[in-house]
Amino acid sequence: MIMGSFHFLRPEWLLALIPAAVLIAAAFRRTQQSGRSEWAGLVDAHLLSSLAISGQGAQRARWMSRAFAVGLLSAVLGMAGPTWLKVPTPTWQGGTPSVIVLSLAQSMNGTDLVPSRLSRAGHKLRDILDRSHGDDTGLVIYSDRPFVAAPLTDDSAVIHQMLPELSTSLMPVLGNRLDLAIDEATALLQRAGAPSGRIVVLADDAGQDEGASLAAVRRARAAGYSVNVLGVGTEAGARLQTAEGRAIQTETGQDVRVELDTDALVALAEAGGGTYAPISATDRDLDTVFPDLGDRMNTAGDRSDRTSDTWLDLGFLGLLIPVLLAPLAFRRGLLMVLLAGGLWAGLQPTGAQAGIWADFWQTRDQQAQQAFDHGDFDAAVDLFTSPERAGGAYYRAGQFGPAAEAFAAESYNQATALAKSGALEDALAAYDAYLAAAPDDADAQFNRDIVAALLEQQQQQQDQQQSDQDDPSQQNDGKQDPQQGQDGQPSDENSGGGEPSEGQPQDADGQPASEQDDNDDGDQQDPDAEPDQDGAESEPADPPGQPEETDTDEAGDEQPMEDTFSDQMDAQLDVGDPANPAEASQGNTSGAAVLDQAAEQQLRRVPDDPSGLLRARIRDHYSRLRGTRQ
Repeated sequence: MIMGSFHFLRPEWLLALIPAAVLIAAAFRRTQQSGRSEWAGLVDAHLLSSLAISGQGAQRARWMSRAFAVGLLSAVLGMAGPTWLKVPTPTWQGGTPSVIVLSLAQSMNGTDLVPSRLSRAGHKLRDILDRSHGDDTGLVIYSDRPFVAAPLTDDSAVIHQMLPELSTSLMPVLGNRLDLAIDEATALLQRAGAPSGRIVVLADDAGQDEGASLAAVRRARAAGYSVNVLGVGTEAGARLQTAEGRAIQTETGQDVRVELDTDALVALAEAGGGTYAPISATDRDLDTVFPDLGDRMNTAGDRSDRTSDTWLDLGFLGLLIPVLLAPLAFRRGLLMVLLAGGLWAGLQPTGAQAGIWADFWQTRDQQAQQAFDHGDFDAAVDLFTSPERAGGAYYRAGQFGPAAEAFAAESYNQATALAKSGALEDALAAYDAYLAAAPDDADAQFNRDIVAALLEQQQQQQDQQQSDQDDPSQQNDGKQDPQQGQDGQPSDENSGGGEPSEGQPQDADGQPASEQDDNDDGDQQDPDAEPDQDGAESEPADPPGQPEETDTDEAGDEQPMEDTFSDQMDAQLDVGDPANPAEASQGNTSGAAVLDQAAEQQLRRVPDDPSGLLRARIRDHYSRLRGTRQ
């Protein structure tokens, strides 16, 4: 039984036996010559074998020659792939690749199918994907031009996630060129190397040029691809309208009705060697157009039970012999090789430590990158030789000031680091410098707008505090309101003559404290607010000369602004939040609330457009087409 089924899977390797035989013969001849010595000319042959001179060496040489011959022959036979056994192997034959061609012409907005033709086509497309069971499927959408929304893929989720975004408003130019879409689907299958395939058209007519569409279908059929058609709509028709529901009228103001062109679609299916079916709420249309998909769906559960017998390649048995014999040829140096290998493995560094051994095995940049990957940003800062890369480590460590200095040569990164450190004006200038060189960078423009908005909000807050400070309702019988901070404000009655009142605090130069308001706007509170924690409700404002409290309040005002921008920048750059200083929570709570509201307003300005990515891809596609035509 074994001899009857024995054969070689790769018999061409047997040709290697010819050079192998030559090598073996040369090895034996060399062994015989090495066994002789100068005594051969002086001693008879029958006495030569009794001499002990070089006898042990000659015997070892003969043994090595035989081992070489056995190993070489075994290797050649093993590479030829001897086999005599069959083993069952699970098999599964994939289905036919399909490209779905979906019309996004304005006629697909018709409401003769509820809720619209395009919506029903999207539901039917989802049913087709559910039936594909892992077969390669692609999607081409078209109006005046075709666009490959999804290339051939066995992951139906790629197309599934696009379905809610499909709209006739995605295409920037009106049109109905089904012929170009079929040509694009044919090219898509050809680029994938598919010898056969299926093109599925979901449309309500044959396009604006029926003759060109028929010619495209015939070209697809000649390439080996069938064209099947699902008619979307009814023969009763519907009013032509936009995606927003506005009627499209003629020049005379009359509504335009679009009907399902069944005859033209049937002609397309017949020319393409496929079938036609009107779209339905059941699976009857899919059973007509894709009978093979239905059969495979019913038998998909027993894929794992399908097996086929394949020959088991036993060539590895022949390769075991030379593998086992090879170390014996080097047995004298085997121990040294093992010792050297063990010593080499033991000397390998395990971390990105600095020092002579680390520098011996890795460069400093390699050590820094290893530390960076493990989250040791402080060590990475010391090891990086490039200021830009060190700036990235500073940034990740939350040290935005040093990061801005390291990013001095990179305006974008420097601007981001400055913004997160709270230097908003410097960050705005850095963003402007970067955008002057790269005006099309949308991310930089977005970040720049955030910085500008926060600066504007800060200025508005200061103006509001200034106006609250100047409000006469804050004065009570010429006495200073306890909520106005340290540098009191005179009432209108006392300030009419331009001279300070008796009880009004003055600065060192004799000027009224009101002249210092521009420097202390961050310390002013709304008069209706609750008293602060310093007990100022029962005590008059302190005179000038105590700047410590002022500095604390100003630091508190800056910290929420820094944190607010950091949160927004982290969301854009996907960077973890750095450790906030402990005193961040002691900031001005009213200022933080205002800044949080400003951040929320900025986020609300971002348009909620889930189809933005697909729309951007289509816009880029049309731009490249215009560039090609020019």
